[in-house]
Amino acid sequence: MSCAKCNVAFANPNDGAQCSKCDQRFHAACCRIRTAQNLKTMKSKQASTWCCDTCATDESVGLIGMLTSLKTDIAATRKENSDNFTSLKASISSVEESIKDITKRLTDIEMENKKLKQECDALNTENKIKSEKIFDLQCDVHELQQYTRRSNIEIKGVPKTKEENIYIILEAVAEVIGVQYSRSYISIAHRVNGKQNPIIVQFTSRSMQAEWLAAAKGKRINTRDLRISLESASIYINEHLTAHNKSVLMAAKTLIREHRLAFAWSQGGRIMVRRTAEEKAVRVMFISDVENAALPPRQHDRAGESAEMLRDSRGHPSRTSSSNTP
Repeated sequence: MSCAKCNVAFANPNDGAQCSKCDQRFHAACCRIRTAQNLKTMKSKQASTWCCDTCATDESVGLIGMLTSLKTDIAATRKENSDNFTSLKASISSVEESIKDITKRLTDIEMENKKLKQECDALNTENKIKSEKIFDLQCDVHELQQYTRRSNIEIKGVPKTKEENIYIILEAVAEVIGVQYSRSYISIAHRVNGKQNPIIVQFTSRSMQAEWLAAAKGKRINTRDLRISLESASIYINEHLTAHNKSVLMAAKTLIREHRLAFAWSQGGRIMVRRTAEEKAVRVMFISDVENAALPPRQHDRAGESAEMLRDSRGHPSRTSSSNTP
């Protein structure tokens, strides 16, 4: 076998170094090993992986090429990452600006909401004041409407006949209840449209009205007491209440039938109720007051306090007030 470089045959086939790549043998002097001594000192592992100069150069060139390619890839990746980072930075900057804008808008909205809340609070306060004034005016209107009827009575149950004379009827009623009658005692009397066409009588004085009511109280008056030819029916003589007060009294009497109230009556144009026979009489001005008066004492107190119904700002009885009158 000859040396691949100098073509001189080997004295011993095992002399020289064999390339692990191309399997050719070389004299130590013909390759980078240089000396036979160096060849002898090569370890077996080194000898088994040793490459000749040509193969080593080719491998180095390949490695350099790989490194160069890797370097190029790394540079390209760095540039791409740099571009991505620049884009990301720009995006983050845009997001930050958006957040600043949103934060400013939220601040503006909070300020606007705060202002609106203040306006709402002011409107609620104003509305409460106006509601109280409206309530006071409603009470005043009801009081004034009833006040105009302070000298009136209402007679129900007298059948209407052709060409009747109201004053002759009133004279007959006066005789039945036992009071003195005089046309001069009466300012005006007439029927009104409605159920049973009641007769409204306006006296010239409140004392005369009170006398007729007191005389009729507790008496059972029948139409035949006025005229025997009339069909038998009951006659009722009461205070002339406003439509509002009549509805309140009717609501109270409904609760009496439901056994939630013991008594309900009108007195001087005011509607009075008692929850039980032992409790004090309470004046009611609205249907809601009737419901309130029917509650047990503790619930009644809480309802009265929460609705501020015990007294109005002027110090007059408001909505409900107590009385010792039976």
